Amino acid sequence: MSLTSILIGLAMLVAVLPIVADPFRHPERHTRRKPSTSPRERPAYAAVLRALRDLDFDHQTGKVSDEDHARVRPELLLQAAQAMEAVPAETDVEAMIEAEVMRLRLEMRSGSADRCAGCGNELHKGDRFCPACGRAAAVHCPGCGELIHDADRFCAWCGVSLGVAVKEQS
Repeated sequence: MSLTSILIGLAMLVAVLPIVADPFRHPERHTRRKPSTSPRERPAYAAVLRALRDLDFDHQTGKVSDEDHARVRPELLLQAAQAMEAVPAETDVEAMIEAEVMRLRLEMRSGSADRCAGCGNELHKGDRFCPACGRAAAVHCPGCGELIHDADRFCAWCGVSLGVAVKEQS
């Protein structure tokens, strides 16, 4: 082996060593743990699944006899079922949707901002047309929510460019 190859090897070692050693010196930077939400992410459930997988693998490779496999596997399955039951029930999605719809309805009822230019009927937030006469409601700026006119190309309040999409609302 030549001196050049030894020097190249040492240079590579010096360059790579800090990168490899960093997780050992600063473990808090290299651990990313998100809160577990599904049963599969719970530690107890994951440990039991790992044990089941290892047992089945050891049985297939001949390390565990058929009798031991038949005796231990049902116990591990029972532990997995108990670990799944220990997980709190997931939030009911339908209840969340209904709560959000109720919140939006209350917000629409409480926030009457405008009146129809044609008949004077009260318009609620989100109304695009008057429920009484059918006339198009006033168009509001997508940036700040202020009233804009049909001929406006920019909002007079915040300066946002009013494109074709805003004109189609009216």
